[in-house]
Amino acid sequence: MRVTAIEEQVHIQRTENPDSLEIGSPSKGGVKVYGNFADEKAFRDKMLTALALLKEAKDNYDGLNKPVVTGA
Repeated sequence: MRVTAIEEQVHIQRTENPDSLEIGSPSKGGVKVYGNFADEKAFRDKMLTALALLKEAKDNYDGLNKPVVTGA
């Protein structure tokens, strides 16, 4: 008896956020933002939001999930 394996491959082409902008290195604390450069305002809003969240994370967390405690 011979068994033949059939493997299905699915290729997805994403068109919703085809462009990306990398600020710094994501592996070293930077950020990569995906969006559509043709919609400049929406991309800028995404980028500013990502940078604000990155700043908040850097300001409030030290290491893995250890909040930084300020004041007494």
